[in-house]
Amino acid sequence: MIGNILLRVIFIILILALVINLLVVFRLVEFDGYWYGWFNIFNILLLGIYFYYVNKKIK
Repeated sequence: MIGNILLRVIFIILILALVINLLVVFRLVEFDGYWYGWFNIFNILLLGIYFYYVNKKIK
């Protein structure tokens, strides 16, 4: 039960991250380079956790 909620929260964060990345690409939002780098590292880690849980759940 807790796993499902966690997966949904992570999924929502990843969707928001994708939106923010698109805004940055199209120069609609100014993002400091240093924070932007850490933000993307954090998102890559979240993506890894998300797929790990999804694969574990399927098996």
